Amino acid sequence: MIKKSSKLSKVERKYCSCLAKVRPKIGIKYGNPYGICTTSVYGSRSLKRTKRVSCLPNYQLSKLSKDQLSAYSLEKKLSVKNKTKKQLISGLKKLKKGKVFKGD
Repeated sequence: MIKKSSKLSKVERKYCSCLAKVRPKIGIKYGNPYGICTTSVYGSRSLKRTKRVSCLPNYQLSKLSKDQLSAYSLEKKLSVKNKTKKQLISGLKKLKKGKVFKGD
């Protein structure tokens, strides 16, 4: 799920993994995956998350399920209606490069 070449620490990797797993379960309406994962990963180790962890560049998008990709796309306000896994990955890769606009 996380690239092996990623420069994230072990705790940051667990945090990103948690986000990917929690997003589809709670949905947009029911909560904030960032708060849940910060408490779960950092709080259980008596640590504070002192910086913003950028997970998208460190995900192996092909390893994520379609539900995980859809939830992440919805969070980033990308259209997910009638899209295949490949199309979702393509949209997130564009987002990674900064080429996605709200109208896309």
